[in-house]
Amino acid sequence: MADYSFSLVLVYDNVGGVVRLARNQKVSVTDPATGATAAGLKVAGQPVSFVTSDAKGRATFTASIKTVRPVVGSTVLPDVTSPDVVAGTVTEIGYDTDGVPYIL
Repeated sequence: MADYSFSLVLVYDNVGGVVRLARNQKVSVTDPATGATAAGLKVAGQPVSFVTSDAKGRATFTASIKTVRPVVGSTVLPDVTSPDVVAGTVTEIGYDTDGVPYIL
């Protein structure tokens, strides 16, 4: 099974109706089809049940599925599809103002 790389994915949280970068926050990474934790979720090669965003609101991880759905608290973010099939390649994925993912 391939590992798909998700590097520097920007994650947001909706706090009191204000959307902000989710800095240093627990981020659930789920399978959009099942809602369960994404298969093969890893950070730095170690299996995890969630990832933590950095101080800039970015998360880096790998998963065994190509499309994942990040969830911060009760805020469900748009699905993110990895452009990579080889873990370890750096690709930045962000969201434009209407919530559509794009590659930087």
